[in-house]
Amino acid sequence: MAGGARPVAWAGARRLLATADTYWLATVRPEGRPHLVPVLAVGVDGALHFVAGPTTRKGRNLARDPCCVIAARGGSLDLVVEGKAARVTQGARLRRVAGAYGAKYRWPVAVRDGALYGEGAPTAGPAPYYVYEIVPTVAFGFPTEGVLAPARWRFPRGRQRVALWRRTMGVATRSVPHDRPDADRTTDRLPDAVRTLFDGPNYAHVATTLPDGAPHSVPVWVGVEGEQIAFLTGPDSRKAHNLERDPRVAISIVAHDRPFAMAYVRGRVVARLEGAAALGVMDRIAYKYTGQSYPLRTGRVVFLVSPERAWARTYG
Repeated sequence: MAGGARPVAWAGARRLLATADTYWLATVRPEGRPHLVPVLAVGVDGALHFVAGPTTRKGRNLARDPCCVIAARGGSLDLVVEGKAARVTQGARLRRVAGAYGAKYRWPVAVRDGALYGEGAPTAGPAPYYVYEIVPTVAFGFPTEGVLAPARWRFPRGRQRVALWRRTMGVATRSVPHDRPDADRTTDRLPDAVRTLFDGPNYAHVATTLPDGAPHSVPVWVGVEGEQIAFLTGPDSRKAHNLERDPRVAISIVAHDRPFAMAYVRGRVVARLEGAAALGVMDRIAYKYTGQSYPLRTGRVVFLVSPERAWARTYG
């Protein structure tokens, strides 16, 4: 270990997994030899997901043996995560994965028959694209600069299916309740009335949770990216630190010209965008409010929120 090198916090490693552009996936051939290819991956519902065509070599390997390794590189740390690939077929989560691919890579895909369909995925083979979740067993961090020390994080047996992001932020996984009356609807899509308010130049308030459990609420600019709510902030802001620890968030919004028209969304942060990936979203949000691009080109991050509950209502 280099003198003065500091240990790597898993929270920082998690950010790399969420924001890396390209990942490398290693699977096992039938005769035991390794197979390595680049893939595109997204973080959804607290887990890292990638896609593979069932007729590709990696798809056939995973059908026979789910053991795999995925690696990502970015900034001052290389990451390697060992585990198993579990196929995802549940429609609601597939739609969230599809939305995350659209937001992160500008890759439009549709959900059909338990898989994704689209064009332009050279790393995934031809459609259909099966979606896999990485269930981690151990992760390694390899610094590319002398200021960091190598690190290893273990995921004990019996807790491997605790979602990769939620585990590190201390948030237990839980099932989403069944639909309730329209006063508070469970959803993974934005109802039209909710989308209309978030698409307009209306100010919203984002509520997060402080370390002591108290609420923290601030006004923000917001936008819609697919089926997700987007907002921007400074990487060292109070709400950014809150979301690093606990991804749960509640957002309320009122129409600027009709203060009795309001909407509410409760959900979880599923992606944090930085650099070039964030700029496009920031500019779309800023243009809605000011008619111009966002003036600051550095020092901002974008959070994407996947809805779990949403409703809209007009009083009076």
